[in-house]
Amino acid sequence: MSLLSGRKRLQLALLAVAVVLAAAVVVVRSSRPQSLIVLAGAENVHYGRGEGDRYVRYELKEKYPATAATKEITNRLTKQGFRPFGDEIRWTHFVDDTREPKEDVQQWLVQWASDTENPVDYVLQYRSPVGGPPNTDRLQVGAVCGR
Repeated sequence: MSLLSGRKRLQLALLAVAVVLAAAVVVVRSSRPQSLIVLAGAENVHYGRGEGDRYVRYELKEKYPATAATKEITNRLTKQGFRPFGDEIRWTHFVDDTREPKEDVQQWLVQWASDTENPVDYVLQYRSPVGGPPNTDRLQVGAVCGR
């Protein structure tokens, strides 16, 4: 005669499955590089892989020039041992004529290097149609961690 009833065995089996699934989620999340930072308030977050690289992209509601976002990314990467590659970190402007309609782009692009981690590139952009009202509060963030 079994010590556990059929119902108790089913409950234990379901509990075991839940524990295994929870552990799998933790492993997947922890396998993402810490250098791929998702800031508080991020929307439409998408993680991906491509040709050995890992990336994240998302949107934030933050006014230009995204001082809080750039400061948070810089602080967190610096604490992880990264340093910007190059001397100047600043916003640039260009017209993206690869899209229709053409877009005015304000961009913060910084490559980060580390002695112990894979390099990571960050691109923050505000995009608006050329000649249209400027987008100064919808920030697009992208980061790519190389191998």
